[in-house]
Amino acid sequence: MMKEKINYKFKNMKTKYVLMSIVLMLAIIWVSIYIYYPQIAKYRQEQEKIAIDEHNFSQLEKIKWVLNHKIDLDYSFYWYQDFNKQFNQEITPIKNCYFLVDRNSYFKDRLWWWGYIFWFQLESNKYIEKYESNIFAYPEYNLPEEIFCAWWCSDVNRDDFELTIMKPCEENK
Repeated sequence: MMKEKINYKFKNMKTKYVLMSIVLMLAIIWVSIYIYYPQIAKYRQEQEKIAIDEHNFSQLEKIKWVLNHKIDLDYSFYWYQDFNKQFNQEITPIKNCYFLVDRNSYFKDRLWWWGYIFWFQLESNKYIEKYESNIFAYPEYNLPEEIFCAWWCSDVNRDDFELTIMKPCEENK
């Protein structure tokens, strides 16, 4: 009888340990799902955004190379697709649109010294922090201001740029 009592206690203890182990495993699974999974998802999203930014910078390098090696300064484009046709390139945005214009088409009747400007929206925290903005302009934003005032004042040129780069491209522009 004593042996049966000991076996019963031992089996009871064994059951408690098994149950405690199951509860501990469920707790670990819960922690990993509800705490670490969102962090992993955020990391993956940031990596995807970095890939978009790096693609945009690679497109900028193509543009710079073409226009720096173009001896004839008599070119005109008002859209990245015009640039692609004129220079036989394949500049392509992944997410939002590019604003790519030259001085000969956008500012025909105004004095603007730089040959072209290329804008795109930065996606990743890495590049937003690096450039302290969510917009990247090459060589820099130096367009003449065209101020329009109604109830508030705004720069029409800058507004045009920002509206273009903050949404997907309209292919028939």
